[in-house]
Amino acid sequence: MQPTDSTALIHQARQLKASGNTESAADILTQIIEQDPSNAAALTILANIRQESGDYDVAAKLYQQATTADPDYHLSWFNYGNLYLRLNQPQEAAANYRHCLNMQADYLPAMRGLANALKLLGQYGKALEIVRRILAVKPGDLNEIIELGNLTLQVGDSAAAQQLFEELYGPLPDHPQVLSGLATALRNQGDVNRAHPLFKRASDMAPGSVATWQNLGLSWQDLDQPS
Repeated sequence: MQPTDSTALIHQARQLKASGNTESAADILTQIIEQDPSNAAALTILANIRQESGDYDVAAKLYQQATTADPDYHLSWFNYGNLYLRLNQPQEAAANYRHCLNMQADYLPAMRGLANALKLLGQYGKALEIVRRILAVKPGDLNEIIELGNLTLQVGDSAAAQQLFEELYGPLPDHPQVLSGLATALRNQGDVNRAHPLFKRASDMAPGSVATWQNLGLSWQDLDQPS
């Protein structure tokens, strides 16, 4: 099979996968791999199909084959990291995301995956550094700014977190995550009287959020404590 042939077939397989016709895509990818067992792109897409169908052992073997065949193909490492994260193995996930970032330093999905893995490992300071890197590439991303605030809380700098959430609160006074973040920062610093109405508003804005209601319950307890 000529490289141009495999490139066209991989494109076709991607289109079939995107349209939900995964088994037809898998048939094409298997054909490519039979002709060229070192085709990392085909191996990775097939692994992703098997991963999405819950066949994790087969997916892991295919990702391993892909990363061995072409260690420079960053998407193999990225998707392998996603598999490990889904399997709740953050140490292995982080290692694979780092491999990906060694080749594509500004690949945002891998940075986000690495930050998630580091949080699961309790390495909040390192996760904070990754989120700062994400914001350097994608400044102004609201979700990442909120994540920056939450991680700042996790590392124990409630004053810095308060400042960040105060800046967001002005233009976003009804955003539940902003309200909860600001309220938590205030509560951590002992300002329970100001924190409580913010927790209450957050629960009104996101009535389906369990964490928001838990925070509100803790806030009621704070108010009930004798001064």
